Amino acid sequence: MEEKTIAMELAISAVDELVKMCRSNEPLWVRSNENGKELLYPQEHAKVFHWPLNLKQRSSEFRTEASRDSAVVIMNSITLIDAFLDANKWTELFPSIVARAKTIQVISPGLSGTNGCLQLMYAELQVLSIGAY
Repeated sequence: MEEKTIAMELAISAVDELVKMCRSNEPLWVRSNENGKELLYPQEHAKVFHWPLNLKQRSSEFRTEASRDSAVVIMNSITLIDAFLDANKWTELFPSIVARAKTIQVISPGLSGTNGCLQLMYAELQVLSIGAY
């Protein structure tokens, strides 16, 4: 039961961070002069969101990259949420990055429908990255 409580606390914290990041603009996000994309400014992220461990200091091989964009999705919100909660549909939604995905455990089925649903999911991702190391 303690593990579920910790998972719920982490999920709530992650959702809070996601909402704040989506609603924030400068100085957290800066527009690239090269391609016009909005890129995450890591130093500002560290000021706004306090992680318990600074992973960057622990490994010289760790590299962080983040960008954001927006688009209109031609799908109703319930269908979209159902797709995000179905690991089998991830490969259909994101065929270029999701190699495999599966649901490990349903931690909380949600209060009404998908509201408050929390699942432990596994995904094998393939992410292309360009840059000099």
